Amino acid sequence: MPEDTPNVIIRHEDATSFVISLLKEYGVSTKNAEIVAHGLVLADLRGVESHGINRLPSYLARIRHGVLDPTTEPTVKQVTPVVAQIDGHNGFGFPAAHLAMRTAILSAQAFGIGLSSVTHSNHFGMSAWLVQQALDANMMSLVFTNSSPALPAWGASRKSRASGPPPPSTTLVLDNGADTIKAGFVTADKADERPRIIPNCIARDRHRKTYVASELEKCRDFGEMAFRRPVEKGSIVSWEAEKEIWDREFFDDKAPQRCDPSETRLVLAEQPNGLPALQTNCDQMVFEEYGFASYYRGIGPAFNAYQDIQAIFHTPRTPTTPSTSPRKPSFSSTQATPTPPPPLTPAIRRLDVGGKLLTNYLARLLSVRHFDMRNEYAVVNEMKEKVGYVSLDFKRDVEKTWKGPRGEGGGGRGIAKDYVLPDSHTTFHGVVREYEPSAARARKAGKVSEDVLTLRNERFVVPELLFSPSDIGMRQPGLADLVMQSLGVLPVGLWPGLLANIVVVGGNARLENFIQRLQMDLLERVPDECVVRVARPEDPVASTWLGAANFARHEHVERLAVTKQEYEEYGAGWAARKFAAGLGADT
Repeated sequence: MPEDTPNVIIRHEDATSFVISLLKEYGVSTKNAEIVAHGLVLADLRGVESHGINRLPSYLARIRHGVLDPTTEPTVKQVTPVVAQIDGHNGFGFPAAHLAMRTAILSAQAFGIGLSSVTHSNHFGMSAWLVQQALDANMMSLVFTNSSPALPAWGASRKSRASGPPPPSTTLVLDNGADTIKAGFVTADKADERPRIIPNCIARDRHRKTYVASELEKCRDFGEMAFRRPVEKGSIVSWEAEKEIWDREFFDDKAPQRCDPSETRLVLAEQPNGLPALQTNCDQMVFEEYGFASYYRGIGPAFNAYQDIQAIFHTPRTPTTPSTSPRKPSFSSTQATPTPPPPLTPAIRRLDVGGKLLTNYLARLLSVRHFDMRNEYAVVNEMKEKVGYVSLDFKRDVEKTWKGPRGEGGGGRGIAKDYVLPDSHTTFHGVVREYEPSAARARKAGKVSEDVLTLRNERFVVPELLFSPSDIGMRQPGLADLVMQSLGVLPVGLWPGLLANIVVVGGNARLENFIQRLQMDLLERVPDECVVRVARPEDPVASTWLGAANFARHEHVERLAVTKQEYEEYGAGWAARKFAAGLGADT
């Protein structure tokens, strides 16, 4: 505290009442709030300020991040008459420790000795307040706790952590998307300039030949191709399939990007708000199946904050440059994720419209208007990527492509395109041509052998679902409204900085006019004094990987990553809580 700042003295009763009222606002029961307040205030009274009320902000941060459950109650399991196990159910450590000491005292009064252990708990403050309970009962007690190694051993001159294995020199960075895996290596002095793009699927063609991941590049006939994808809505749901893909690409003897997990750190990007059970399963596979030396699982959009965002906007960076607000249109869904970092989890919003839904919708339209394309996913997906665009004036474009009740209208001159389907013999990819009415008449007369689809409003009504999902009956907001919902959770003071630094990443961001349409829609919704800037990286598909690669060389990776030794010592629950807390709380 600065010398010119006067000391503020308050009564310990007032401090206790303040802590109790604050904890109760966060859902803590009155009984537990009194126990926590007693432990914190007692530490301040004894001069142990490091374990006093100044710990309260970190506790509340853990509640906000979902790492600590404020509503749970500890329970007792009596193992033997003198041994008890207390389950804290991931709640405050104070009530669990208090119950453990009380149980041990009762056992000692009856049998001469009592022993209590506590599991699934959190920080319980200064140990002295527990020892005092035993002294008040005319008993002697010993209180132990485990913690991350932080102090030198007695007589040593270095921290005990230094005796552990050195950090891995190589990091495998994976953006494990539902459509593709972006993979590359990072070392202390260099990193891959661009990730390798790997199809994240196992495919089988009409001849029942199977292709695993990058083997799909050898396929020449994508007709009636069936896909098995291990990732749904950003989470790995089939490790049987994912393991087959990872093994072929990274761990087999002939793997294109072979690595030794025991000497490698893994940085894995995941979708926001993943299911805890699937996240735990992923952590177990990384350490127990593959045995990586070190590992960090982080929210994919947040990694973009480790890039030079202002370079994307082509503006100079200053020390007061605001944080970014990435929007990620992906294969399964679209997310709005404000990331200072760490990402502001309560403000994350998701729209269940992604590349997969757009492709399926286009296949449905083509099947109704032309011929059945429902089993031609790969062909239709390529078509969407080549001819799709976002309309800046949807009503006008619809009118331009309207042919009239008898087909006598303009037919979309300037918008309509001819798409030549591959024949899988001489051509393996579709070709886009300008629409020519004379060529259309020749095809109707049977003078042309090519399979050609004339695409009119299909080009823009499919991407329009990102901005107006209600067009197909979805009761979800469009992308611009999704952004406003995300901002609505945050203080208004953050709006200018976030709106002025919107970065769009992901495959759908490559659609023509996507950036302009999002900016135009947002300008209609935000206050006039707010500046809205929307930008797209040079490579929106690889952007998250590039940010994760920068993170792998940043000092934060040493603070946030979990080593195999720590995982084996503290368990999967501890690792999950550390990943969830991020930089926002002490672990």
